[in-house]
Amino acid sequence: MSAPIALDEPIGSVDDAMEAVEAGAVDIINVKPSRLGGHREAVALHGYAFTAGLDLFVGGMLETGIGRAHAVALAALPGFGLPTDLGPSRRYFAQDLVDPPWELDDGHLVLPEAPGIGVDVDRDRLRRFTIRTFRNNVATPGA
Repeated sequence: MSAPIALDEPIGSVDDAMEAVEAGAVDIINVKPSRLGGHREAVALHGYAFTAGLDLFVGGMLETGIGRAHAVALAALPGFGLPTDLGPSRRYFAQDLVDPPWELDDGHLVLPEAPGIGVDVDRDRLRRFTIRTFRNNVATPGA
């Protein structure tokens, strides 16, 4: 019996994916922008894996709706054909930081059409939940 192998946590960079492909140890990669350090590495991993013919899906790491917006945008790229583990805001948060909160529509998260990240950040709520901020490597208390 042959079952495809999906890698998640072991893939923290394009180099990790290349090593796994060279070893014949991967068929599917879970691309998590947060785990990879952001968009640049996530898009680079997507490009490599897509070109290598691997199947892809986008995973989350309990991001607020702000991070979810970025993950959903990534999932809209060609090659992300497998279901994600991205879910509605209320699954993780009593109050999310975006308006409207992420909701499923017939089992799917819908790619927003608005500019930017596609959702509005509730700045008052963000301030209320902020513990501290950093500016020029100097921390100050939140709200």
